[in-house]
Amino acid sequence: MNLRAAVLAAAFALAGCTTNPIPQGYTGPLATIDDSAVTRSSTSADLFYVSDVDGRPIEDSRAATNRANSGRGFSLTAVPVSRQIPARPSRLTIMGETHYGAPIQAFLNPIYRVSGDVDFTPVPDRRYVVRGVLGPDYSGVWLEDADSHEVIGRKIEVHGSAAVGILEK
Repeated sequence: MNLRAAVLAAAFALAGCTTNPIPQGYTGPLATIDDSAVTRSSTSADLFYVSDVDGRPIEDSRAATNRANSGRGFSLTAVPVSRQIPARPSRLTIMGETHYGAPIQAFLNPIYRVSGDVDFTPVPDRRYVVRGVLGPDYSGVWLEDADSHEVIGRKIEVHGSAAVGILEK
C-alpha cells in the first residue's frame, strides 16, 4: 500500500471516531475552547482536554498528540487542540491524563487520570481553557474563562491517588 492510500485510510478511520462539535446546519453564535498541556519531561506531559460534547466524541489533544509523535520513539511534544462549539447549553466531558511518548513508558511509570461532565452555557465569542493538575495526592480538571481565569461549572477532583491500574493503561 502506498503512502497516500495509507494516509487516506487512516483519515477515513479517524473520521468515524469523532464528530464535529458544531452540528450540521447550525448558524448560531460560537465560543472557543482550548485544551492545555503541562510538560513533565521530554518524554511525558499531562493533557487537559474536552473529549466529548453532548455525548459525542470530538477531536482532542490526546489524539492530536499521538499522531504528531508517532515514530518519534520516547520523545513527546504535546499538541493542544482548539475548537469552536455552539454558544448554547452543552454537556462537556473533560479529562486530565498523563501521556508518554512510547507505550512502554506507560507500563513503567504512573498514569494519572481524572474525568467528568460539566454542564455549561458558553458566552458567544468568548474563549475557555481546560486546565488541571495531576499528581499522587490530588488530581483535578476544570474549565475556566481564558481572560478572567474564573472556573466555569465544577472542578472534577480526586483527593488521593488518581493513578490508573495496570489493566487500565
